[in-house]
Amino acid sequence: MLLLVFPVFLFSAQIEATDIEYTLYKGKRLEWKLKAKYFSKENENVFYGRDVLITNPYKGLKISGKQAFYYQREDKFVIEGKVHLYTKNKGELFTSKLVFYPKKDLVLGNKEVILKQKNLIMRGRGFVYYLNKQKLKLKSKTRAVFCF
Repeated sequence: MLLLVFPVFLFSAQIEATDIEYTLYKGKRLEWKLKAKYFSKENENVFYGRDVLITNPYKGLKISGKQAFYYQREDKFVIEGKVHLYTKNKGELFTSKLVFYPKKDLVLGNKEVILKQKNLIMRGRGFVYYLNKQKLKLKSKTRAVFCF
């Protein structure tokens, strides 16, 4: 008698894991790294992570948040809850929700934001950050405070 044992998740639409780290390389260069305290595959198109950190050391980018959804067809992350965007050259941005398109090198949001740079704190609503151009723009209701 031959008995074959397969893990249950091979037949399940949902996959769950804790303390996961996923890395993506382009050639020999680390392109993206995703860490999550909890990770699940909700269906063929949607992945979910809790307490996430997305980094790209090559582009000097870090994004963290309480939860994130990755939509595979659109190749986009929606990150929510105490979102912190760290950029190498443009400072740190804090918001409640943002959308990140890795292949388009684009990060954007339409919620209230705080941008902290060296001697400057800016507040506004909405932003667009073009990673390949290193261009960060607040959209509206922008107020600046200079700190000396």
